[in-house]
Amino acid sequence: GEETSRLGRWIVAPLIWATGDRPGRAPSAARQLMLKDGKVFFRDTAQWSQLILLGALVVVYVLNFKNFKLMEATGAIGPIGLYLINLGLSGFVLAALAVRFVFPAVSLEGRSFWILRTAPVSMRDFLWAKCVGAYIPLVTLSCLLAALTNWVLDSPLPLTLGSLVTTDSAAYPPRSTS
Repeated sequence: GEETSRLGRWIVAPLIWATGDRPGRAPSAARQLMLKDGKVFFRDTAQWSQLILLGALVVVYVLNFKNFKLMEATGAIGPIGLYLINLGLSGFVLAALAVRFVFPAVSLEGRSFWILRTAPVSMRDFLWAKCVGAYIPLVTLSCLLAALTNWVLDSPLPLTLGSLVTTDSAAYPPRSTS
């Protein structure tokens, strides 16, 4: 109902801001595609229910990270080793989310893909809109995950900032110049 549409607008609003569109300007094709993807995501119960399951797994991941802290206490591994393990495992979580939600984004268009092919939108802009639309949720989750696990590990500030920058750059979609 009304509450769901407010929640959807709150989540999709950063995507609109990321496209460079501002109030008073004509809507771009990328903005419209990202809005459509956001609406389709929140209408499809299979998508967001899987996101809830993956969110539960992420919570279990963060809570079990204190077991890695015991490895440091016993002297089996140092703080840099814990940092690298955290970075690697965060990368695996980010990759799992991307493979589940970003990789099939084009094929989820289904039979309506031909409509997009006839629209005045280049394939490059279409794919860029798909990537940018996935970037904001992925980078938000990956930075939150890195911050939480570094907090659980009591990592020093430089290592925490390093993992935030690394996870942010790992989620960034490259845009080709060709």
